[in-house]
Amino acid sequence: MRSILQSEKRVCFLCRVLHGDDHEQPTHCHHVMYGIADRKLSEQYGLKVYLCPKHHEFSEEAVHRNKDINLMLRKAAQVVFITKNGNEKWKRLFNRNFLDDEELAIRADNAFEAVGALTKPKEAGAFEITDDPIGADMPF
Repeated sequence: MRSILQSEKRVCFLCRVLHGDDHEQPTHCHHVMYGIADRKLSEQYGLKVYLCPKHHEFSEEAVHRNKDINLMLRKAAQVVFITKNGNEKWKRLFNRNFLDDEELAIRADNAFEAVGALTKPKEAGAFEITDDPIGADMPF
């Protein structure tokens, strides 16, 4: 089955989400839910994204090396699956939950929308750029 998370097969999902880079390039198909039984369910229900080799296996941002990125993809997959098929079916098929109570209410038609909804924007003013020079009295 084709992916329900991403339609562009030659655009790396993580390049786009993490770096705003949506150029076409060679990609690998990554089954978001993996393991013997879950990989088959990922294929059957289209829970897969396309990743460049760097983001699939070969960098610190690679889904197979970075647990936070792996969790982000699993959360996005759960949101999209629930939007299309319902939470009860998700629980029955996968027998696990990656979303907190607030995140369970999110609905999205694809993984890009899901990641955007799951990523809470930083509070305005949390980081402020100033023109103040560093004083000579600073301890560093």
